Amino acid sequence: MKNLIDKIIEIDHTADERLKEAEQRKAQALKEIDARKAEIMKEITMHGDTHLTDLEKTESASAQKQIQMLDKTLQENKKTMESLYEQGREKWVRELTDGILSR
Repeated sequence: MKNLIDKIIEIDHTADERLKEAEQRKAQALKEIDARKAEIMKEITMHGDTHLTDLEKTESASAQKQIQMLDKTLQENKKTMESLYEQGREKWVRELTDGILSR
């Protein structure tokens, strides 16, 4: 009978030890999962930041090209308007003067 009680106590201690080991393994596994999760989040953030930086550079370069093209067009239009003004200025002044003086 004593042997049976001792055996039950021994089995209970063994079960407690195994339970503690299992809880420790679980805690360790959760720590590893949290560490891996943090690592993955860091990688995603770094990848996202790199992607955004690349996108920003590309868009900035594209915007600069568009600005240059618009500026060139503006300068060409300005030259055309100045040329038209120079070609018609004397005629317009004469027409206005004649129109005012003939009234």
